[in-house]
Amino acid sequence: MTATTTSNSTWGHKTFFAQLAQAADQLDEAEELHREAALLARKETPGDWLPVAFNLTALGAISILKGEYEIAQMFLTEALEIRRMRLPRHHRQIAETLHCLACTYHGLGQYDLAQGYYRQTLECIPYLPDSHPEKAQILVNLLACYDEAQTQTAPAA
Repeated sequence: MTATTTSNSTWGHKTFFAQLAQAADQLDEAEELHREAALLARKETPGDWLPVAFNLTALGAISILKGEYEIAQMFLTEALEIRRMRLPRHHRQIAETLHCLACTYHGLGQYDLAQGYYRQTLECIPYLPDSHPEKAQILVNLLACYDEAQTQTAPAA
């Protein structure tokens, strides 16, 4: 993930350092920095909620990595609301948040919801060829979700 805008603002600096911490697999530090950045972005960018949505999506992704799916769902739902209000329908940032929501529901074992979000993600990025790594990963995740749903509903032998 890269910030859409990291001007000479306090939230921009926090976001940058949060991304560095996340890349170094320092999830607790990254989470704290993204929380601070989201709060600062709300103050520093009134009327432009995209920086907030960026940090909320990052917080959701970190929560997924930590297995905290209910928390991820909260962050990602708010981020998706903001992004859908501010961005065109087929925007990569909307697809990113949809994919994270799909992974969240997948992790919760709510396969029908997960499959729906995986499909929405794919609909959001029609411009990418099927061979594109991001699209391929979404397809792999969707297939795994189908398999896990089948395994869960299959009668015991």
